[in-house]
Formats: sequence, C-alpha cells, structure tokens
Amino acid sequence: KGGPVVYANVTGSPPDYEHIIIVLAGHEIQSIDKIFIDGTETTLTSSGSDSNGITRYVVNSGDYSGQYRIKYHLGTDSQAADADLVSDTSGTGDWTTAHTLSGIAYVYIRRAIDSEVFPGGSPRYSFELKGAKLYDPRTSTTAYSDNSALALGHYLALQRERGGVGSATSEINDTAWQAAANKCEESVTISGGS
Repeated sequence: KGGPVVYANVTGSPPDYEHIIIVLAGHEIQSIDKIFIDGTETTLTSSGSDSNGITRYVVNSGDYSGQYRIKYHLGTDSQAADADLVSDTSGTGDWTTAHTLSGIAYVYIRRAIDSEVFPGGSPRYSFELKGAKLYDPRTSTTAYSDNSALALGHYLALQRERGGVGSATSEINDTAWQAAANKCEESVTISGGS
C-alpha cells in the first residue's frame, strides 16, 4: 500500500536531500516488511539505530545504492519524533520533538537529490506490511491476524478519531464474534481434493 505524504522538505545548499513522511495507517501496525521504489522491490540493510532506538535502513546495492536512509515507525501511542529528521532539519524549524505522530504508522525517507539517478524527480513508494494488531476474544490476546472477523471487531471497537466506529464493548456480541472468527479459520475441501 501507499499513503499520503504529510511532510516534505529539502536540506543542503544546493539541496542535497529530500525528506518525506508517508503515513500508512492511523493506528499501530505489526510491521513494515517490504518497500517498493517506483514499483521495484528494494532490499534494505540495517545501519544502526537513532537515539530513540529506531533502526536506520539504507540501500547499498542496485541503482539506489547510497541514495536512501529509511526508517519505519509502527504507530505506538508513545513513539517519539524521529530523531534524525529533527536533527537533519534543525535550523529550518520544520520538524521538532513535538512532532511525534503518536498512534500513526509512518515511514520517514531521506533521499539524495541526484538528477542522474532520479531524472524524473521523486519516485513513487509503496509498502508491504502487516496491519493492525487485532484483539481475539477467543484467546484474549492482541496480535496481527488476517482473520476478517477479528478485523471487523477491531474496526467496530476502534475510536472514531482513529477511523473506527467507536462501539462500546457491551455493544459487540462476543458469542457471534467468536463464531465468525472460527468460521474465518475453518478449512474446507475444494474441487480437486486440496
């Protein structure tokens, strides 16, 4: 999936780097597993962590080698502002420690401005991810799942300001919810015997 760019800036003189933030979800997610730059899957390598413990990833092979630093924020309610972005844009005052994007999953991308590598300007980005951590009433656990009944329960209970319905737990029929979750995980025999 892609997402809206909610921040864009350039730093350096002449501009050396483009800084962008792409929002992927208005809630915490499990993981961001792959990045695609202009439709091509790109392999990332860890290059340490910032002062908040967020892993820095770089591209060090292929056409984009040395051109990127990418950081994933999974949207915890307690996440801090991206320390590298705050440092990289200090002096412009654009991104400060107050810009935490708490509860919002996003990606911070710093791209070298190189007209030979990027003749068309900024490329398109998309991501493969595991989405929201879902509550399972059958086990009383919260974890990523692709069970559609659990996803519906999550949507019903999610606060309205985060894009959900905001239903009280008393308004959700646990018995029906658990039965639906079980149905979503039921194995069936299809034509051909598999």
